[in-house]
Amino acid sequence: MGVLRDLFDYSVVRDILQVPLAEEVMEDRMVWKDDAKGLTDIISPRLYIFQDIKSLIHDICLKKDRKIAGRVAVMLEGLWKNRSDSVWHNEKEDASRLGWLAFHKCQDWFLAQNLRETQLHNGELVNWNPPPFGCFKCNADAAFNQRVGSTNRGWCIRNDHGNFIAAGAAWDSCTFSVLEAEALALKEAIQAISMFHNAPMIF
Repeated sequence: MGVLRDLFDYSVVRDILQVPLAEEVMEDRMVWKDDAKGLTDIISPRLYIFQDIKSLIHDICLKKDRKIAGRVAVMLEGLWKNRSDSVWHNEKEDASRLGWLAFHKCQDWFLAQNLRETQLHNGELVNWNPPPFGCFKCNADAAFNQRVGSTNRGWCIRNDHGNFIAAGAAWDSCTFSVLEAEALALKEAIQAISMFHNAPMIF
């Protein structure tokens, strides 16, 4: 209790003390929940059939649906980026986290496509208006995935012709309020605009 009170204020200490503890503590072990993040059942059997990655990917694209092929593509992109970060920056992501990142990235993409198709069908798609001449415009938004308890956010900068300039996205494995999540998206956009040399920016 003394350590907790030294480190945290009263409300945080109260929340910590309310966390239920398991009566029986077992040693941690790695668990792979394939239906949530992995593609073991898709990739593992093919490793014994194909000698190169190109043939393996080609077979998946031919025989599996668009969603599975997309998940494989996103996973491979994540693996390649992780390898590059390891080689060039000596930074490496944990394998289990790579699986979750790929899964969420793919899920978000498919959800965005379905949302856009629904909006187009219902005629609810909002038109984007360009900023004044010589200005940039940044749009930011946040979304929540209640099923997995994550907060997703992103931002996009375009010029007065509507041309893409820069964008960013992030997610956290916790649920913020709408105000907090959108404020985070705006903060990250503001931090990223230093490359624009103080050009006029509309948020």
